[in-house]
Amino acid sequence: MEFKVLEKTKDSLLLKVLDDEPSVMYPIMEQLLSEERVKDVTYSVEHADLDEPELYIKAKKGEDPSQILTDIAKDIQTEFSNLYDELFPEEE
Repeated sequence: MEFKVLEKTKDSLLLKVLDDEPSVMYPIMEQLLSEERVKDVTYSVEHADLDEPELYIKAKKGEDPSQILTDIAKDIQTEFSNLYDELFPEEE
């Protein structure tokens, strides 16, 4: 999944989501919505067949939305890695 930065300020970030995969975006949105450093988050698509989705993150004062998204992506990667390890343990 790729993102294109459309607009970035010190406390907000607007991204175009390229090659959108809903199954990947769901955990990202879930984490963003519960993140205490986030003031507002939206995920929208103007026209489902013609436009790519946009993700908007508004951080609370003093927080960096890019860092928040990076932190969340790393957390999700760790969660899925741990799940994989539980499902497919190495045989001794």
